[in-house]
Amino acid sequence: MNEYHIRDILNLEHPCTFDAMDDYDLLIFRKLITPDDHIADGENALEKHEHVFGLATTPISFIITAQVLLTVREAGNKSFESYLERIETVLCRPIEEQNKPRKLAINPLDLALRLLNTMVDGYLDLRMPLTRRVEFWQQELLQGHRRFTQWNQLLQENMAFQQVENLCEEQIESLLELRDEVVENYSHIRGKKRADKQDIILVRVDDLSGHIERIQKHTTRLRNAIQAAIDLHFSAVA
Repeated sequence: MNEYHIRDILNLEHPCTFDAMDDYDLLIFRKLITPDDHIADGENALEKHEHVFGLATTPISFIITAQVLLTVREAGNKSFESYLERIETVLCRPIEEQNKPRKLAINPLDLALRLLNTMVDGYLDLRMPLTRRVEFWQQELLQGHRRFTQWNQLLQENMAFQQVENLCEEQIESLLELRDEVVENYSHIRGKKRADKQDIILVRVDDLSGHIERIQKHTTRLRNAIQAAIDLHFSAVA
């Protein structure tokens, strides 16, 4: 592996990125740490996370070759470990029954996309608690019988939504670069002797990007709702 890629993989704060080499492709994808994860991020954690406005992310590095998928990640990634357990359960069955419930990944890139999809699906569970937070701030801002004084906390909350939007934008850009590589050089990813269909991979990449865009748009709407409540607050005060 390229020595600079090794440095990037070991850097806990590296942003999302994609890079194609002759022997492998590297995708670094930052995942938002959710309540379901068991990733140590306190004082005793081996890796020190940078908490920005109460949110923390963790990188997962995918080294993708035509035959093998290597991943470098922190222990405790719930969605990742659940998917691996599911694969192990399928592989314990007789060979003729392994593909009955759901077909296994057709190549290492397909497996990487399925793992990413499992992680991104977990983001959708954050929509309800985030919506409740916005409702809380709307009620606080529009209480007419007392002065609102929690401006610092509200600013932190608003910046947290901005951080989620920026994270989604990084993820989408990395996936678009991966998609371009699939379109332009799919034989490099799948191996020259294989006959896997390119369309299936493109559908998975587009589906994954679509999920992230849904989260990004939802977060933008919530941030706009907070701004609208602030404007109403000042109008009421005036």
